[in-house]
Amino acid sequence: MYDYSILEADIATLEDVIAIVYEEFPEARGLFQVLLGQDECKKLLAASEARKNAMEAHR
Repeated sequence: MYDYSILEADIATLEDVIAIVYEEFPEARGLFQVLLGQDECKKLLAASEARKNAMEAHR
């Protein structure tokens, strides 16, 4: 499950929002892949994961 605290902290980026929707609603993955392309989805997810890890390391 995704850590929603990033949304509550009001510092979420587009990458974070897409990552949450992508992870929580698998049926939306195809839509994102069509709209953004599979490679762009991978980049956005990687950027969000890096931010999430940096926030956890900072705690």
